[in-house]
Amino acid sequence: MPWLERWLGYAGPIGHGLLTTAALSAVAIAMGFAVALALHLTRTRGPLPARGLVGVYVSFFRGTPLLVQLLMLFYLPAAFGLDLNPWLAAGLVLALNSAAFQSEILRSGFDAIPVAQLEAARVFGLSERQIFRHIQLPQVLRLTFPALVNEAVDIIKGSPRFQCNK
Repeated sequence: MPWLERWLGYAGPIGHGLLTTAALSAVAIAMGFAVALALHLTRTRGPLPARGLVGVYVSFFRGTPLLVQLLMLFYLPAAFGLDLNPWLAAGLVLALNSAAFQSEILRSGFDAIPVAQLEAARVFGLSERQIFRHIQLPQVLRLTFPALVNEAVDIIKGSPRFQCNK
């Protein structure tokens, strides 16, 4: 069975690529969600200039292809003498790209919560932090879960395999 031996010869590189892609994607998704939540809060509750900057950020990262963003982050700093690790550059670009998309997903989730629920929570004396933590965030996560999973799949598909030098 020479075909089986040939397939088993590819198991090591395929396994390495699978682990690298999974690790890179997991880091990018987690970092992207944290940044997306900060972007959403800045866009809804921040000062006016910060809201504009968040809008520009989201428009840029949603409007340019992922490969272009990766090439820009990898080659532009190199033009100024700063060499980035390819794994770091890929993780950063994937996280920043994912954050832009996830912030829009979160925005739609927060907009879907009826205003009457928030008013009722204020009447009961809950602080804004308590309203966010106990009323808004659980509902937003439930409402946006399918879209967030779709974004995670896009990140996994967009994360290339990197061969790290040992």
